[in-house]
Amino acid sequence: QYRSDWHGTSIHTPSEFPSSLLTSQPCFEIVQEEDGEALISIMQAEDKDSADSFQADIGFAIFHVSEHAKEWQANEVLTRVPEKVFIATKFAVRDSALLPKVLSKGRYLIVAMSFNQRAAPDGTLGCVRPFTLGFYTSRLAFVKPLRLDPKAFRDSMVAVCHHSAKVKQFYELVSVYQLQGSGISVYVENKLPRAIQI
Repeated sequence: QYRSDWHGTSIHTPSEFPSSLLTSQPCFEIVQEEDGEALISIMQAEDKDSADSFQADIGFAIFHVSEHAKEWQANEVLTRVPEKVFIATKFAVRDSALLPKVLSKGRYLIVAMSFNQRAAPDGTLGCVRPFTLGFYTSRLAFVKPLRLDPKAFRDSMVAVCHHSAKVKQFYELVSVYQLQGSGISVYVENKLPRAIQI
């Protein structure tokens, strides 16, 4: 229980960032039964004396799911995400990301993200990194672990860039989005009918 006056839901759900963005990625469906305060977090253990210490940024985005969206089965791999981010944390190198928020009754999709490549103990690029979703609310809610396919996860990362990144315009139809605090995380949107070289 996060606070003594909260009599709703307190859930810890383990998951992990896979070693590659070319496989399905973790996400979580939240069903909030009543309007109420909530605290959402993703946390990971860090051993600073280990070669496997965390080497990248973390954060998460929350999408509001339409009431007309289909019900998802546990362990189902989703192929689409809502187009717009409801709210997102900042992305930074750290071992936990916290977000207090008042959630209205409804359905939400939480997508945990690590934009930058994680370093493996042997020095190669890419490694599995466990984390835990913490969800605390003053009202009743339900949490269901799901998966996003690589294309849907890419779309969610683009949505986060549209929501949170600083944008610079180059030419009339080329935009460059850069997330702050997450190293070199850049998304280039080219609407020209030809390729561009960066």
